[in-house]
Amino acid sequence: MATATQAGDGRVRGLSLVYPAYYGYLGIVTPYMPLWLADRGFAGPAIAFAGAIVMMATTFGQLALPSTALRLGLRRLTIFVALLAMLLTAAMGAAHAQGSILVLAAASGVFCGALLPLLDGMVLSFPDTNWGRLRACGSLGFAASGIACGFAIDRFGAWTVIAAETFMLGLVLWGSAGVRSALAHVAATTDLSPRRGLGVLVVRKDVWLLMLAVALVNSGHAYYYTFANLHWMAVYGASASSVGLLWAIGVGAEVAVLAFCSGSADVPPSLQRSVKLLLAGAAAGVLRWSISALDPPFGTLLAAQLLHGFTFGATMAGGMQALRTIVAPNQLPAALGLFAGLVHGIVIGSVTLLIGRWSGPADTGGFWFMAIVCLLGGAFAAQFGRVARRQ
Repeated sequence: MATATQAGDGRVRGLSLVYPAYYGYLGIVTPYMPLWLADRGFAGPAIAFAGAIVMMATTFGQLALPSTALRLGLRRLTIFVALLAMLLTAAMGAAHAQGSILVLAAASGVFCGALLPLLDGMVLSFPDTNWGRLRACGSLGFAASGIACGFAIDRFGAWTVIAAETFMLGLVLWGSAGVRSALAHVAATTDLSPRRGLGVLVVRKDVWLLMLAVALVNSGHAYYYTFANLHWMAVYGASASSVGLLWAIGVGAEVAVLAFCSGSADVPPSLQRSVKLLLAGAAAGVLRWSISALDPPFGTLLAAQLLHGFTFGATMAGGMQALRTIVAPNQLPAALGLFAGLVHGIVIGSVTLLIGRWSGPADTGGFWFMAIVCLLGGAFAAQFGRVARRQ
């Protein structure tokens, strides 16, 4: 949560809302959007095609829109993007033709995707804001909204998916508007030269090493997200509730690590601390996926899920801290857009495609491959530490 000083001066009013609201939106769209599409008459291949279109649109928005914050202003751009995301999502609820739904879903994806780096930029623009604790609230919002929406669908029908998404995006808009004078120091340092935006970042070796390190360790979750549930149900005869317990343990560990390992006003971010978090995430990934590949006793598998706190939580916390340390405030929105596009889109999407071609739920080769990917991510993290310290 925001510190007492920040809450008291009123400048960061809204920051405590934007993450629970945005990740609450993700907690609805991720599991339930296919259900809504099916209710609108989409068959399996069409649902997959729609998902691919939205993923590409999301990545485009993350790469293209945040860099314009240099000229438009971060808060103003965030409010504009949140408003369009909400309106386009609401419009989908009135659409029935598949072509119209696809166009609206793609347009909505551009702006919903761009919201993530923009919100991160608003939070990280405060030097004394604890990103990890705010992001932990986002994880709780993800879980709570998913549960609540599931009950709403059972009671009222699939139309509630779009209604709930629109409501959560409305909360994001409200929270973003509440961050009023928080970004004055960013505006004061902004250089409108194109070389101060995305262009200067893409030629920096330390930026690429950092982003590839985070992207590779995060991509260690590709098999987990795609095939792990099916694998565990087949190998252990696990029920849906047992698989849900595995995920719940991981989310709980993620929340704990994000809340307590992300620095604060008393423990400011540092390059050395960031690299340690990245290396911890990579090492945990090698261990976690190697254990999972052995199909251990179910109790051991439950314990291994605690490592999610490091494979995801420590990795993301380290990445955010490092960006805050090495990137100037006026370059942060563009850097976060590049970060989101690579980490949450291009790299993990590419790894998922590779896994789908030669592995599947029937074998453990995907787990072993994830361990190798995390080991590679750790090598990039170590190299990033050496390069960044020299620079």
